[in-house]
Amino acid sequence: MMPNRPQRAAYPSDLSPEDIRRLAHGLALQIPDDDLAVVTYRFNALMEEFNKLLSVELDEADPLAIFHDAGGRAP
Repeated sequence: MMPNRPQRAAYPSDLSPEDIRRLAHGLALQIPDDDLAVVTYRFNALMEEFNKLLSVELDEADPLAIFHDAGGRAP
């Protein structure tokens, strides 16, 4: 682990439906009212998973490229 590693900011995982609507609007996306609750839930859940990755130490890990064939199998 690097001794003076800067702290990474957490991803927001508690956005309201209105926050999601504004975010989508800024990206030129429209979310139908009927879908807004589900999109909000899924977005927040995804951000929670990203936050879990912030604690994984990868500074010393070597990259590993894995390519899959058309059937989804690794060589």
